[in-house]
Amino acid sequence: MNISMQRIGLIILAIAVFSCSATIQSNKAKDFNDKVKKFYAVIRVADNTGNFIIKFSESFREELKLRGVEIQFEAVNPLSLETDEDLMKRVNESNADAVLLLNQTESVTYTNSNAFYFGGQQASGGSFDIKIFVPNSSKPVWRGLLKASSNGFGNISAAGKSSAERIAEKLIQDGVI
Repeated sequence: MNISMQRIGLIILAIAVFSCSATIQSNKAKDFNDKVKKFYAVIRVADNTGNFIIKFSESFREELKLRGVEIQFEAVNPLSLETDEDLMKRVNESNADAVLLLNQTESVTYTNSNAFYFGGQQASGGSFDIKIFVPNSSKPVWRGLLKASSNGFGNISAAGKSSAERIAEKLIQDGVI
């Protein structure tokens, strides 16, 4: 094999191992024109998303901080026995301008045994329903659907970072922040 074929092989391997994607669709209430300066975020995810949420939280905090927006995160186990009233008490104590709820609605993990390296390629992904509420309202003022995926080994963190960037971009585009 010549050197250029080796380089092409390495490039393909790098793309396969380190690729991730995140897409988001959104809808904003026509009568909501406020700019949010402080969020309280509640995240409900599946058990296997630890690295995703850690990187997502770090990256989203950084993205918002660059735009002068604060955020406080709380991850809630989907099997928590805590009442909604307990959660709402903490939300109210935060004095946030808005509450951002991020609920994982789908989790997918698969292995492609036909992949040419290391005996197979593992990929994972998920869908997230995102809603933003203002205090004392049960009607969302913004809603998004995030689809995130990662291919390769240990790349779930990259998907978390990419997802944070896409959500921040969409919030700016929609005039929320």
